[in-house]
Amino acid sequence: MDIGKYYLDLDKLSKIESKYDRDIIHNYYRDMMYCFHEGRTEMANSIMATLENGGYLINTRDKKIDEILE
Repeated sequence: MDIGKYYLDLDKLSKIESKYDRDIIHNYYRDMMYCFHEGRTEMANSIMATLENGGYLINTRDKKIDEILE
């Protein structure tokens, strides 16, 4: 999996009113990056799936396709 094709949706993150909740999402993202770097891919993939399903991760390829289809 190429994590370089994903990024944290800062627009969606900034819309969360609670600083505590924003920090939790940001910590998940940071933990995911550390897990990938440390070779703990199962944990990293789990965090990544959580963030992606929550709409906090954006796949650059999918975003480009969506922009073309609009």
